[in-house]
Amino acid sequence: MDAPAPGPSAEDPTPVAPGHIGFTVREAVQAKGLDDAGLARLLEVLRGLEDPGSRFLVAAADRGDPAALRGAIALLVRVGRYSHVPGVLKGLPGVAAADELVTAALEVVDDPRTAAAHNSARPLAFPVLEMWALAALAVRTDPAVADRLAATLAGDHVPDRIQDLRRAGEVFARKAAAPVAAVPADPAGPPQKVSQVAAWLRQHPHADPELLAPRPRQKAAAKVAAVRALGTIATPAAFDVLTRYATDAPSSAMLEELHRAWPRFDRQAFAAALLLPRHGGLDLGVCADLDGIEAVPGLRRLKVVLVDQLDLGPLAGCSGLEQLTVLANGSPGLGDLGVLTRLPALRLLDLSGSTRHADLTVLAGLPLTGLRLTLDGADASVLRRIPSLQRVCLAALDDSGDLHPGTPDVVRALVAAGVEVVLYLHERSWVGEVAQQAAADPDVHAVSTNGYLGLTRDPDAVERLQRRLYLGSLL
Repeated sequence: MDAPAPGPSAEDPTPVAPGHIGFTVREAVQAKGLDDAGLARLLEVLRGLEDPGSRFLVAAADRGDPAALRGAIALLVRVGRYSHVPGVLKGLPGVAAADELVTAALEVVDDPRTAAAHNSARPLAFPVLEMWALAALAVRTDPAVADRLAATLAGDHVPDRIQDLRRAGEVFARKAAAPVAAVPADPAGPPQKVSQVAAWLRQHPHADPELLAPRPRQKAAAKVAAVRALGTIATPAAFDVLTRYATDAPSSAMLEELHRAWPRFDRQAFAAALLLPRHGGLDLGVCADLDGIEAVPGLRRLKVVLVDQLDLGPLAGCSGLEQLTVLANGSPGLGDLGVLTRLPALRLLDLSGSTRHADLTVLAGLPLTGLRLTLDGADASVLRRIPSLQRVCLAALDDSGDLHPGTPDVVRALVAAGVEVVLYLHERSWVGEVAQQAAADPDVHAVSTNGYLGLTRDPDAVERLQRRLYLGSLL
């Protein structure tokens, strides 16, 4: 379970590479925007992995068409709404899931490899959230799965989770048995879900956008459907109504519709009215075009996932940006980073994923205090030319597992200069040697937890560094 997952090859790039504990909620968020070809490449990689998430997607795909695979990915994205296992087991009974997903989940949960990996993994080195989510699906069709898990899983928290799992099965059974009240459809009313929008617009070709305005007690699916319809109508009147759906906490489905609608309106006006930061932070998810982003009010932190190469140029207008996270999936990955030199307030930067085509020398001299960086086999010496740097987290290997020969020396120099350095333990081919050298150096303090190795010269920083790594707070 702790071995690094196979990465994409140059000949057949995989848009999403599973992390060191496999295919989890994070990878699902990245994968939801893939086309059929990208899903096919991803599936090839997943067939070689043994973590629960990968096996779940493979089992779902083998039972259905590409829609089943997309459904499995969407379900894992939904799991990402929960921050802990009890929340998953409480919330999943109310989440719809196709029969093939339930059957696939049962197969994964009953597979002896699941319990074996759970019981042998180091703390936080196993995808417990995803495993219990699959158990919450499996118990729908076979309540006895709770008994089997109770007999095979080890751990202090397992008895409590088994009780939660039994309750999840009971809640789902009650919901499934409850009679559904028949509600007459209002043919003149607005669509209640996205799948109804196209037909509704054909029936109402000149619909007044006010019919799609927010209403009291409006369900989430109806809000998403209204945004889809308003984005399709794309008139000034529709935009006026659309702005009433603005929120600083959109659901993943709502965010997807906002991305769909954005190009159909003035991009700056749209960004100013509908892309609202939450406490200064905006998570755009998968994004194909940043044009207009400079109009977002009060933007200090931005996170974006890109599949194709994204032009970061529009960020030049975000002069107040203090933190930027860019996750680049697949090829070609990150490109021109020159815009970073035009962000005077930038202090925290996360460039993860495929960076092989990016000129990382741009980072030299930036006023960064924290940096998370995928080197992709590149020369790390640029890090020594960022004098303000206080914390850095490095993934150094390229897709072939190769390391730039100067990287270990750069790491030692950074630590000697007082920079806190975090490395990934699954990059064993070189991190193990760095750890051994650190252990032999009385001036270096090493912390190993949650799949990370942290290095610092400050003895007073050890406890804080350990807590930061435990929480996955790398910047």
